[in-house]
Amino acid sequence: MDYEIHHLAIGQVAQAFPLVREFAGELTLERWRDFAAAMVAPAPVGRGVAASGIVAAERLGYIRGLFTYIVIADLSHEQVLLVQNFCVIEVIRRDGVSDALLGEMAKLARQLSCKAIHAILEPGSEWALLQFQRQGHHKAGLSLCNPLLQVPEGQFDHAR
Repeated sequence: MDYEIHHLAIGQVAQAFPLVREFAGELTLERWRDFAAAMVAPAPVGRGVAASGIVAAERLGYIRGLFTYIVIADLSHEQVLLVQNFCVIEVIRRDGVSDALLGEMAKLARQLSCKAIHAILEPGSEWALLQFQRQGHHKAGLSLCNPLLQVPEGQFDHAR
């Protein structure tokens, strides 16, 4: 079955919340609305395509999967499409949703003159990792996170 792939409109943000909440845990609706508003209303980059956004896969009026993206400068590839928040909620046709979203990523990257797609997947996303690898993606580097709210102030002030 085919999926309608489109940029999420600001009016669909609340509709996408249950999907995002499935993989984002303790995300609040307010935080999701703030984040989505910043992602779907960026400055355009040309050819009618924005430098950041949320792409959704919809079937029968329901959002079945999505990803967020932003175009960033990269030392190795000049300009890349950075993909995050890849999620699919579809039990029977999960591969179909994934294929549609990954195809849209490649199309979007070409439209935005990106030389590569970098994807950050959530821990425990083995199924998604396999889907990306099946489409030609490979592991490159390591992403780390330091939630600054949990680091005591001055802990890393060694320059004094």
